[in-house]
Amino acid sequence: MRSLLRSFALPSTPSNTALRPRGRSPIASLALALATFLGATGRAEAQVCQPDLGNGGPGDLALSICGDPLDDPTNTATLLVTAAAPGAPVFVVAGFAASPTPIAGGTLVPVPWTELLTFTAGPNGGVGLPVSGVDGPPTELFVQAVAFDPNTLALEFSNAIGARFGDWPLVVEDFEGPDGGPWPAPWFAPAPFELQGAVLDAGRGRIDGWTAHVGRMALPGFAATDVDVTITIEFEDVDAQGIGVYARQNGGSLQDTAVHGQGYAVFVQGGHPGQPFEIGLWREVDGVESKFESVFDPLGGAEASGVRYCVRFQVEQFDAATTALRAKLWPEGAPEPALWTIEDFESTPVLQNVAGSFALDLYDYSGTASAWFDDLMVVEL
Repeated sequence: MRSLLRSFALPSTPSNTALRPRGRSPIASLALALATFLGATGRAEAQVCQPDLGNGGPGDLALSICGDPLDDPTNTATLLVTAAAPGAPVFVVAGFAASPTPIAGGTLVPVPWTELLTFTAGPNGGVGLPVSGVDGPPTELFVQAVAFDPNTLALEFSNAIGARFGDWPLVVEDFEGPDGGPWPAPWFAPAPFELQGAVLDAGRGRIDGWTAHVGRMALPGFAATDVDVTITIEFEDVDAQGIGVYARQNGGSLQDTAVHGQGYAVFVQGGHPGQPFEIGLWREVDGVESKFESVFDPLGGAEASGVRYCVRFQVEQFDAATTALRAKLWPEGAPEPALWTIEDFESTPVLQNVAGSFALDLYDYSGTASAWFDDLMVVEL
């Protein structure tokens, strides 16, 4: 931890200088580079705020780490402590484990801690310092602030932050919850009249479809261009259904929504009239979907209802005018194939260099069978 959060000198100390990370290890690159003591009472507008774990109090001390994602050494965020008493000593405690422990009337989360940094609050009770990102495996650092209030002679505890450095997944969804309950927020049905329902079922997300309707569930709140998506899917009636997994998605659904649907998709289907089981790459533009590449019989005729299959789908900007798309499909529990099942390039102008979110859908060519989704993970490329 010493190589991660190096000690900072107080402003009154002559040796107070800019600190830079030493060495090339990922931990050494997690540098809190330079202590600056802010007079701000609030935090600046930020791109990303690291997860707030709560556990604050007593007192109004608050901690945030907001700014760039901490997944690249060139990215920076600001660690900011607010609401300390002016001139009060402020301690920033950090460690790689979180074991909330009662202490001195509050709760300390980074236990055991491996670094304790000491600062003095500015005139308006603020302490701030830049935090540098790191390129490497995911690392979570638990951080909390404690201040001594000279007026009450008591310790105040901020909320704790779980700061995520390195290459963390953008989305992780396991669809856990009570059977029959709604999909976890913020999932929603853009066109709810196009599906019978969407509920949780045995730790999976289930969509119940109508014949010849696209039943779509969208995940808003993300803006990603280049992504690697993995998910497990399951058909109730593999010979009569298709399942879609979308990226660069805009929250719409065909032309059934005020904002018409847009994005790229991989579509796995067994119910296409007159065609065998296939995996295809699709585009949706102004609510109109079209297939531009497909591979028939990707499982060698072994597809079946009630079997969980893994889908991996990558969407990556190849150049200014072209996107590379690739996907693979295999039975859960089997080794992931080394080669992609399907690959192609696509150059529809409105889909290039576009950041979007994600969606899942079901199409029943006949009948009203359901489909299940589980273990969704999205990583930015």
